[in-house]
Amino acid sequence: MLTYPAEVKSTSAPILIVAVTEHNTRIWDLLADSHALPTIVDCPPGSSRSDHVIADRHHRARGPFQFADEYFQLIWDALPFSAELILVGHGRSQGNMAQGFLKFLDQRKAKRGLHVHSLVNANIPAMTDAQIVAKARAILEPLTA
Repeated sequence: MLTYPAEVKSTSAPILIVAVTEHNTRIWDLLADSHALPTIVDCPPGSSRSDHVIADRHHRARGPFQFADEYFQLIWDALPFSAELILVGHGRSQGNMAQGFLKFLDQRKAKRGLHVHSLVNANIPAMTDAQIVAKARAILEPLTA
């Protein structure tokens, strides 16, 4: 499991779980009911990596997601001005969109009060929303104990 641990910085800012995939991002408040519906940020139409895999297959391209900045900006816009984040991603290396979003945040976080607690790798396609929330909560427990 890949983690990017940090201490809890503030109790006044909301703690959000942000599950980032190449198709959409789901955002939950950590304190909400585990079955609460997430805020969903969809990847712009025609921009998801799978839309371009067939066209790029002859190049064997599996590099950085070419529309990432546009997609990451939509996620950025959906987040409150100040928040503590637990990022959940799927995959490895450049295929993990949460890692890409973390790099995006590192370039812009001074402009807002966003702080990343953890970056967690999970098998998001095989998990329900409640399982993603439970996994993120389990990561946070040692930080608040």
